[in-house]
Amino acid sequence: MVNDVEFNIHWNESARTAHITDVDGRDVASTVGFWFAWYAFHPETLVYSAN
Repeated sequence: MVNDVEFNIHWNESARTAHITDVDGRDVASTVGFWFAWYAFHPETLVYSAN
């Protein structure tokens, strides 16, 4: 949920990709990003771990 808006993430294991839809099933624009690229610009980022 972002700003009180719910989204669904659909993971395709064989392609190792995902796409995002809203609760009405409409696609939401997204982009592929890599952790190391994000971290290079935002080294203060904290990582959430569910373990």
